[in-house]
Amino acid sequence: HAADLLFFIGIAFGLQSLTNLAILYRLSKNKIKNYLLFILFPIIEFALLFIFSNSLLEFSLAYVSASLIFLIGTILILRVK
Repeated sequence: HAADLLFFIGIAFGLQSLTNLAILYRLSKNKIKNYLLFILFPIIEFALLFIFSNSLLEFSLAYVSASLIFLIGTILILRVK
């Protein structure tokens, strides 16, 4: 049971790492203009983790979903010039 949870948590951390790389790269190139849009993603993540906190498996899957939403949102925001 714990191995399944670690797998999902590992995926979530990997997605967050990719998100951080994309954001930090654009910050270093001074290409991020809409900082306020990034506030939305931690709010979504907090809501998902709060709602799906009944079991560790639900929490892990919500964490993966939130990390994926953050990555996709970051990619979409960074594509807009």
